[in-house]
Amino acid sequence: MNGNLSNDLLDRISELALGLRGSQELTYPIILCFTADQKIPYASAMPREPLPAIGQAFDEGFSEVLKQAVAENSSIHDGAIMLSTEAAGTEYCISGWSYRLHPPSTVSTIANKGSAFNSCLAMSAMEKIDAVFLVTRDTLYRFLDGEHAALHGRGELEAKNP
Repeated sequence: MNGNLSNDLLDRISELALGLRGSQELTYPIILCFTADQKIPYASAMPREPLPAIGQAFDEGFSEVLKQAVAENSSIHDGAIMLSTEAAGTEYCISGWSYRLHPPSTVSTIANKGSAFNSCLAMSAMEKIDAVFLVTRDTLYRFLDGEHAALHGRGELEAKNP
């Protein structure tokens, strides 16, 4: 795991991401890409007008920020939300909306999981990527260093690696 993300911070981020599941007001899937650098190879911003504001913290208020951003421009749900940090152990903030992830295939893809899942898996293996999350209405997938797990509830982690 990248050195910017302590186990405590990873647990906190996972708990916050779990809270995004099941909302009737959000469009799924939601991809969250956590990075130590705002300039990431293999991630391209898609043009959006209007483009919602950036800089908000990934904290308990993130769900409302996301709802507001989707209300401002419904197309921002199509792509990854980039979240970056200035230094190890500090909070992550939104650094970009609606990014296309296009990492090289350095890990084996998982059959029948789809493009979003396999892009998240591959992206998590890239340098400077701390973690990637794929939020669906029912499940939270967490990707670290080219491996994945499905997180179902508070502290309950079911390994899904082949």
